[in-house]
Amino acid sequence: ADMTCQPAADRIAACSAALPLVIPMPTGSATVGRGTAVISAGAGLFSAQCLLGSTGGREEIFRLTVPMGAWDLLLTTDSPGTAGTDPLEPDTVIYVRRACTDTSTASAPMEWCDDDIEAGVNQRSAFEILDVAAGDLFAFVELYGGSAPVDGGARVELAATLRPVLSTGAACDPSGDDNRCAMGDCPVATRVCP
Repeated sequence: ADMTCQPAADRIAACSAALPLVIPMPTGSATVGRGTAVISAGAGLFSAQCLLGSTGGREEIFRLTVPMGAWDLLLTTDSPGTAGTDPLEPDTVIYVRRACTDTSTASAPMEWCDDDIEAGVNQRSAFEILDVAAGDLFAFVELYGGSAPVDGGARVELAATLRPVLSTGAACDPSGDDNRCAMGDCPVATRVCP
């Protein structure tokens, strides 16, 4: 008998239904792609392993593709399309996997995760993946603890930014918003990567 563990059918279906999030190809400056969803209260199929599985909320899954090249990937739910002006609601969690359905800790499918930008101040989520490898990624957004601030669910916008990583001699942005130098900070005086 085949003793290989297989993902449950509901998880396979959820991953197959992942929403595409397209990030325009950068040409020297960072570009942003945005995906929105309404997430209702309740238990989900997946959980953020970095939080020891304690979130348990219903999730929305976004599929994005990182092109070949040198990039950083920045993800946040602290976006204009996320419902409300209160940074405490909705309380989101973002986690990213290369293999959507794989939940085993042994193969470390969860590569990145974030709960609060600042606990008690801004409970939306944000993080960056430096020098991200090309390929497909699955970004999961869920409501912490499975609770939505309103009965109809919470509108959440996931913003995904590709920031170019530049080589020595390239013109650069000292703020690091538009691009980042691979070999150190962009000098304000010269605006050329070291």
